Amino acid sequence: METELNEMKLELKTDCSFPYIFDKNISGPLKIGQMYGDHDGFFWNIKWMPDKDELRTREIDKEISNVCKFFYNSPEFDGFEELKTFCSENYLANYKYPGEYHFYIGGDACNYWLELYLSQSDCFAYIRTYLKAPQNQNTEGGQTNGN
Repeated sequence: METELNEMKLELKTDCSFPYIFDKNISGPLKIGQMYGDHDGFFWNIKWMPDKDELRTREIDKEISNVCKFFYNSPEFDGFEELKTFCSENYLANYKYPGEYHFYIGGDACNYWLELYLSQSDCFAYIRTYLKAPQNQNTEGGQTNGN
C-alpha cells in the first residue's frame, strides 16, 4: 500500500529494512514512542505513549502525524472487515500468531513499525516510532517481521 500525504511518500512493507529497531542495545535510545490505537468497531481511539519525548522536533512531530493519519484515516483500516481483508491480502505480514500482522514504514526522519492485532470483535494497533539509526550503524539487512 502506497500513498502520498503532505508531500511525503509512505509505503507499508512486510520486510523490515531497518533491523536495528530489534537490537535492544541500539533501539532503546532511538525509540521516541508509540501511538496506541484501539478500534471499537466504529472509531479508532488513539493515545500517544512516549519513550523519549525529548527527541521529538517539529519535523518529527509532523512526520509522526502524517504516518498516523495515513494509517488511522485510510479506508483499508476503517473497520474490522476492511482490516481483515487488508491483512488477508498481505498475508506475508503475519507474524507468529493468527491475527497478528507487522508492517514497516521508512520515513524521512524516523522509521515506523506497525503492529496490528485482530480478533473476532476487536482490533488494536501500535505504531512504534524510532529515530533513524546513526550512520555508523548497519541499517540494511534482510530481517523480516522481527525474526
